[in-house]
Amino acid sequence: MLSKQRTRDCLDRLGIATRLDAEGDLCFVLRADDNFGHDINVFIVTKDPQLMILAKPVDYTPKEDIYRFANHINGNCNYPTAIVRDGELFLTYAFTITEDVSDDYLSDDCLRPIISSIWNCAVKFFN
Repeated sequence: MLSKQRTRDCLDRLGIATRLDAEGDLCFVLRADDNFGHDINVFIVTKDPQLMILAKPVDYTPKEDIYRFANHINGNCNYPTAIVRDGELFLTYAFTITEDVSDDYLSDDCLRPIISSIWNCAVKFFN
């Protein structure tokens, strides 16, 4: 069964320390570096059977229209998906996990590749 605690344990195994945000969702920050100069806030919403990852670059404004920018990302990137919500840009991906899966699968096949793809998408499209 998918749960917030199980997801948190899997993130801990990946070396990602999380906290709970005001809504009770898991969150952490991907820190800015030389490749991308903005932090990215990452939120993980776990509602069995869904696991949704939302990411928002901090203090980032696209140089072009935000909707055109999101469409450009979506036309050139399989995942994550760029969405605009309340005038702000987010990167997102969701899983529906209806079968019993191992912690290794959750960590290595769900969480790790999406978190990595969020950072790679930011480096490729947001610079």
